[in-house]
Amino acid sequence: MDGKAQHYFQIHLNLFEENWKPFEDVIPCLEAHKEYRLGIITNGDSTQQRQKLKKIGIFDYFEIVIAAGDIGVSKPNTEIFRYACSMAQEHPADRIYIGDNLETDIFPCEKIDMKGIWLNRKNEIKGQEHIRTIKILFDLPKILENM
Repeated sequence: MDGKAQHYFQIHLNLFEENWKPFEDVIPCLEAHKEYRLGIITNGDSTQQRQKLKKIGIFDYFEIVIAAGDIGVSKPNTEIFRYACSMAQEHPADRIYIGDNLETDIFPCEKIDMKGIWLNRKNEIKGQEHIRTIKILFDLPKILENM
């Protein structure tokens, strides 16, 4: 990348990072569930993801943060979910995974017997009636009491 392109990319990156904000339901949800062991599995860059979690004030809620770049496996590969369970010393069937993408989050986690919950903020219709679905995190308690 030449110097001018690098300069413009840096401007874009700075603006992108300055605008990181959690959805309004994120912190109340984390507060309501802070007695649980929480973790994150992300395909994003490890450094940037940790920086984002710190900037929006939620990093300390999570015991484990697994970034694909750290282990060389990304979602939807089920090995990243197995790795996270191994790091937590938990059996997949005893874990719940909340994700916003059916193909990369919910289908693969359920392949290893994790309980998936689709956070469908965009109200997508994909004909997946058997999938546990919420539109906002404020609805999570209703799903959890039925699991």
